Amino acid sequence: MRKKKSIPQLSPLKVIVPIVIIAIVTLIFVSPTTINTLSGGSTTNYKIPYTVNTISNEKITLSDYQGKGVIFYFTGASCIPCKAQLPYIVNAYNSYKSTGKIQVFSFDIQGNSISSLVAWKNDNGITWKVCQDTGMTMSTYFSIYSMPTLVVCDKNGNEINRYVGSQNESTINSIFASLGA
Repeated sequence: MRKKKSIPQLSPLKVIVPIVIIAIVTLIFVSPTTINTLSGGSTTNYKIPYTVNTISNEKITLSDYQGKGVIFYFTGASCIPCKAQLPYIVNAYNSYKSTGKIQVFSFDIQGNSISSLVAWKNDNGITWKVCQDTGMTMSTYFSIYSMPTLVVCDKNGNEINRYVGSQNESTINSIFASLGA
């Protein structure tokens, strides 16, 4: 009687790890791009049902920003691509904040301490709201898998665009111009 050869079983890690590595390498080496454009939604109910705390312990209900375009900036204080585009975001926000039509929120998804985020905010001249994404609530809500990611929402909280990877100054300016016009 012949002995059957057994087929070696692959552990889930041996399957998942290469897929994750390929995804990360793709995100790093593929040029940053707009991921999707969405539209529609309710004109009466704000779409983002969360209250968040800033690093200065200010409680913010996101629906209070109905009527404004909102940019959610998912970042990390020590993220190199995030640092590359940050000056463009600061400059664009400073140019458009007086219109009252745009609000920016940064969400740290690296798990940095409050003190390091306060230093990051101060060192970079950031005047918008900065939050820790404790429990990954906002990054889960928006399905954020890498940083930097900019999620652009209309005045009703509907996602209208998403930018993954470090964006150039021209792209950042056009994002703000589209919301501040």
